[in-house]
Amino acid sequence: MTLLPAALHAGQTVLAGQLSVELLFEGGEGADCRWYGSFKVRPDVSISVGSTYAMILADGRRGDILVTRLTYGGRADDVRVQFRGSGQLRKGGAPDSV
Repeated sequence: MTLLPAALHAGQTVLAGQLSVELLFEGGEGADCRWYGSFKVRPDVSISVGSTYAMILADGRRGDILVTRLTYGGRADDVRVQFRGSGQLRKGGAPDSV
């Protein structure tokens, strides 16, 4: 497991910045790689299971994620978001919002 800083986007809108994403890779990090992971957000961040969002890592890699599960904790301030990546994590310029 790798812990990376990232931001979550819906189109041009930043839904959540300064995330700590737990990221796992199966089969290396090449074209045939599967990737998935999780992160926590505040409960006021609007995220839905089955929806696709863009995840932009601080190192400039970006990829689309499909939210597969939301787990609400006992406190009002933590929602664990589980996702799986769609396609490759592509290189891009490091965003200002991470």
